[in-house]
Amino acid sequence: AELTRGIEYLNNTQIILTLADSFRDPRKEEAIALMFRNNGVDGIIIGNSRVNDDFVVELSKFLPVLVFDKKYNLPNVCSIILDNVYGAYIGTKHLIEIGCKKIVHLSGKSDLLVSSQRIEGYKKAINEAKLDIEIIETGYDKESGYESMKKFLRTGQQVDGIFCVNDIVALGAMKAVKESGFAVPKDIAIVGFDDTDFCDIVSPSLTSVHQPAREMGEMAVKMLLALINYNATIHEYVFSSSLVVRESTRR
Repeated sequence: AELTRGIEYLNNTQIILTLADSFRDPRKEEAIALMFRNNGVDGIIIGNSRVNDDFVVELSKFLPVLVFDKKYNLPNVCSIILDNVYGAYIGTKHLIEIGCKKIVHLSGKSDLLVSSQRIEGYKKAINEAKLDIEIIETGYDKESGYESMKKFLRTGQQVDGIFCVNDIVALGAMKAVKESGFAVPKDIAIVGFDDTDFCDIVSPSLTSVHQPAREMGEMAVKMLLALINYNATIHEYVFSSSLVVRESTRR
């Protein structure tokens, strides 16, 4: 939502903005992009993409393209990138610093670049602390976080920290932990990723890795407009992450 609000910076200009959601379906994403191209749009922003690289190359022959989380060395493509490796690293390291010894990562799908980068950051922190790696591949919704954590807890394996690929998965994991008779954060501490609005509302409030989504959306628009107007000076902008500590890790 914050990313979209940032992109809607366009509404303060004389440009018409059209939004579409592919629901992480690469075929639908490509179909939407082709529809926009064929209807004469001046530029396109692709967010959290599973789109094939060859498709981006082909699309960029017809119009300027802004892609999130992927770098392309192409004259008609620019990129907004979040340092997901660092974000996952500081989120996992925080769990280690509060005393967690068995940290599970609910990772999303490893074939999505963002997820694989967050896996990399998790592994880096775990390996530095010489702890055991435990990665559970999940979806990206609350139900997936809930079912994955519930299944893991039924095995009786020890866990005292959970790092999640996003905040929604963290909510599902938190529900599973509570239903299984554990207290958050006394028994199991939880860290999410994205720092979405509901992190302050849930109980306990959720520690999360913050990404400056609104600023990323605004920069995406500025870079795409520069590309459209043939005055682009940068083709890649990297944003850093930070940690927002709340009750789910305060011991």
